Amino acid sequence: MLSILKAISTTFHGVGITPPPILAIEDIASTEKQRLFSSGIRDYISIPIIKEELLYRIRNAIHHVESVTDAKEHKVSANEMLAIRTAEYLKSHIANEISLNTLTKEIGTNRNKLSSAFNQTYGMTVFSWIRQERMRYAANLLKNTSLTILQVSESVGYPDSNNFSTAFRRAFNQSPREYRANNSINASSKEIHA
Repeated sequence: MLSILKAISTTFHGVGITPPPILAIEDIASTEKQRLFSSGIRDYISIPIIKEELLYRIRNAIHHVESVTDAKEHKVSANEMLAIRTAEYLKSHIANEISLNTLTKEIGTNRNKLSSAFNQTYGMTVFSWIRQERMRYAANLLKNTSLTILQVSESVGYPDSNNFSTAFRRAFNQSPREYRANNSINASSKEIHA
């Protein structure tokens, strides 16, 4: 774990950036998570710490560093950089309710420019992208953790588990429970030992 954090720090220094705070640790029941972001934290991990979630968050931090490095090494257009920066912001706020007005204020642009940049770079709208990213992350949590469906739902920005289940079924053609039963690491090991 320490080597991953050193790699992040080295990568930031390699591109001439002072490393920002990357992760904070916060109780899963905390209602003050928003204050972390206003203090400059890019992301948080909930207590109790789940190894897979921690690794996911660290990979996102590394991906952010690589995006910054790629942008400096390759000539990335202003629109691409805007879309990449927005995607990184969205990933680090995946559990939060996000409005387009708040997003444009945080990123420092307007709706039309952001929508255009996102469509050019990712081929979809901002909200299609975040929905897809939330479902991908939810599938990872269902597959690799023992979090309840409600905890997974809240971890990906759905305070209502019924809305989450509907969105998940739309994305994967199966309920979160069915997905976990068919794809979890424990389900695979049960089949091997049976």
